[in-house]
Amino acid sequence: MRLINFKTKLVLLHLIHVSSEAVARASNITVRLAKLSDISSIRNINLRTLPENYTKEFYESQLMQWPMLSLVAEYKAAGKEDRPEVIGYILGAIQGLDALFHGGKRGPEFTAGGHLTSLAVVPERRRMGAAIRLVSEFHGQLKREHRVNRCSLHVRKSNHKAVNLYKSVFGYTTAEVVREYYQDKEDAFLMTVNLEEAERGYYEYCMHEFSSKTEL
Repeated sequence: MRLINFKTKLVLLHLIHVSSEAVARASNITVRLAKLSDISSIRNINLRTLPENYTKEFYESQLMQWPMLSLVAEYKAAGKEDRPEVIGYILGAIQGLDALFHGGKRGPEFTAGGHLTSLAVVPERRRMGAAIRLVSEFHGQLKREHRVNRCSLHVRKSNHKAVNLYKSVFGYTTAEVVREYYQDKEDAFLMTVNLEEAERGYYEYCMHEFSSKTEL
């Protein structure tokens, strides 16, 4: 299954401020569903870039249980289009399938939302828009495939770049500070967003970046 090349023009507008070369490289990035054969690449990227690491069995379970919420970004270098390189990934799940009973209603009202479990891009391929494209397509998959309208994630308090990306591009807000969430006892921000607001925030961010770089 090939995913829709979502809002490519907006992504390129966002990247204009980096350099024309970066825009050209970004046009060679595609996002697709992950396959079992991608696990080795995903795991290597995770080990290189994040302190939170997972077993091979975790990735196999992820792809089996949440195949539509497991995505990779591929980069096709000039002259090597037949050998694309997996440069990033995003993994997620659906959480909060709790039955809430309200007075006067006969049945349960189910609430569910997406959760972004892990996101990473190799250092040498950053600043090309891969992380933004992965998050945006992940949001789209949540809406298209699972019919949910909100998403949450945990991020280290010290990961200022990630926190800024989630806030400034997609409009995530901090719902809670989770004390000692990580194994090394660092606190986490629990961040949430309405997916309609995330799409609108992404559009506004791209347009702002474009206008600020084209002012005379």
